[in-house]
Amino acid sequence: MKRLVAFSLLLITANMFGQTSEPSLYEVSKPFKQVYADKHENFIVAFDMGRYLDKAGVGSSIEKTDTLVLQPDKSYKGKSFKVEQSNNQLYISSLHEKKSKNYKLEIVENTKDAHYNLNNAYYLDNYFAMTARLNKKFELNHYEFRSGFANWEKLPNKDMSYLEFRKFADRIIRQLEDSISEKQEYSTALINYLIANAENLDYVNFKDSLSKIQAEFPFKSSYYKTVINKISKSNPEFVVSLYKDFPENRTLIEFAVEKDKALLKKLKAQQKSEMERTKKK
Repeated sequence: MKRLVAFSLLLITANMFGQTSEPSLYEVSKPFKQVYADKHENFIVAFDMGRYLDKAGVGSSIEKTDTLVLQPDKSYKGKSFKVEQSNNQLYISSLHEKKSKNYKLEIVENTKDAHYNLNNAYYLDNYFAMTARLNKKFELNHYEFRSGFANWEKLPNKDMSYLEFRKFADRIIRQLEDSISEKQEYSTALINYLIANAENLDYVNFKDSLSKIQAEFPFKSSYYKTVINKISKSNPEFVVSLYKDFPENRTLIEFAVEKDKALLKKLKAQQKSEMERTKKK
């Protein structure tokens, strides 16, 4: 996934100069530079935006968040940005760039598009952060971040108020993370039980328990591989029986025991024997 910084800001403010009738949402529209400004009287919250470019999709992102506070000279200053007024025109600039430019803030003509971009950024950033947390917590599983692009497309009301959307997005992402965590915790506990009790289990009980773990390649999940690899050390006959009972998983089983040349040879012999019997029929 490639992330391109596009210097895009959201400035949250209800009224910068005490005029309740003036428009509240502004923007800067330049190539690779987009600024949204929603004014409050005493502060401005700025979101420095970027862009996701991936084979699974594209979308907005928030590179940095900065809170700008009202100053005695009527300007707003934060850790990274500053907003000033000149001749009734608002300008935003960076505080740390040597050749910083002042970008004019114009009235937003299409507020739905502005909210859509902000909501897209918030959702993708938080979805991708969720996948990173899950993959760090459950190292034997890999939850694909790319599913975030497809899940975004399924969401309703993508152009709702970004503040309301954030409550909605936080809730559905939290529910998804809790659901995934529950499944991963179950799988982790199950494989730990199988590995710890391998010598006390008969094959039928082992096979029934293993069937509750989804057989997947390691780039998605290593639970199945881990169990097969560990069991092959203490109960290699279980692996041979699994190879016979689950022909659809033979590639996965071979991959799990590929370093055990003797066992791998037995599996190949099993397969060869079955092929010869099939030919005779």
